[in-house]
Amino acid sequence: MHDSGLKRFFEYYVPWYIPLVMLRPMLRMTFGVTCYGLEHLPGVGAALLCSNHGTYLDPLLLGAFQPRRFRFVAKSELFEYPGVKQFCEVQQCPMVHRGEPDRKLFPQAEAVLATDTPLLIFPEGMRVHQGIGEVEPGAGLIAMRSRVPVIPIALRGHQEAWPERSPLPFFLQGKSIEIRIGQPVELADLYEKKPQGRAAREAAQRIIKAIADLYWPPLGQYQA
Repeated sequence: MHDSGLKRFFEYYVPWYIPLVMLRPMLRMTFGVTCYGLEHLPGVGAALLCSNHGTYLDPLLLGAFQPRRFRFVAKSELFEYPGVKQFCEVQQCPMVHRGEPDRKLFPQAEAVLATDTPLLIFPEGMRVHQGIGEVEPGAGLIAMRSRVPVIPIALRGHQEAWPERSPLPFFLQGKSIEIRIGQPVELADLYEKKPQGRAAREAAQRIIKAIADLYWPPLGQYQA
């Protein structure tokens, strides 16, 4: 392997794939994690991955079972923790200041997608400890401006694995965590409209509805 190949291996693969490949069997053993719908993920090119968010486990769960390296939008508080900060910096994760209008997020997100790298965002904007919460317009605005495939992902069972008031998750609880990946959200009819305002909110609503349809599927529509 040439020097450039070694450099790419240690910069690109070692900090991402090796830890996550090691995590996958551990997560399956401790939380019974199963993943459905991987065929809906684009094999190449950019994509906006949109998932509900309930626990600190969620980025690990999604990262360990994704076949491609991706970046995720990280809240600014994560950069205060040693180790997590360095990981986010190495991965060049876009930063969002929760609870504040953050105009800097959008060019950061678009810069990631411009490199044909998938980007994970939690449209709710915060952890929701039961079911699915209200959607923020940010995911819709990024989707409208980038026009990349938007992939809905529903996590189920994670809130029971790590309840709101518990300092640690419940290992080996006897219940399973499911990752359900759906077909791309249809937004093409909104592209000719201005990305701000109503169109962004409509896009965000379609995204969260697609996630909810995976989380609470209509009778007979979803079979794991």
